Amino acid sequence: MAVPQEYEIIRDLDTVREAIIAENRGILLFLVNKYRQYLPREIYKTEHIPSSWVDQLSCCLVPQDISPNLVPLKSTGNGNCLFNSASILLNGNESLHGGPSSFDSY
Repeated sequence: MAVPQEYEIIRDLDTVREAIIAENRGILLFLVNKYRQYLPREIYKTEHIPSSWVDQLSCCLVPQDISPNLVPLKSTGNGNCLFNSASILLNGNESLHGGPSSFDSY
């Protein structure tokens, strides 16, 4: 099975947004199953994230009302921190980030 084309992925991301707003779990489960083969087999949970990935200084700056299940990750400070962190969670390194330019074209 071929990897979905960019336009199809963008359409599906729009569908995810709409499904979240509508609280439509069925559509979300459908899309999870559609993309399951392309996603990593191991998804890190907070307790499984290596301590070397956690930004200890930033932990002190996180407001108290933020869930303790959310932790700041160390990433390259090049303006793509969010994308770098997502890549770290998905791949264990920053190689997948793509940066904001990947999303700007949409």
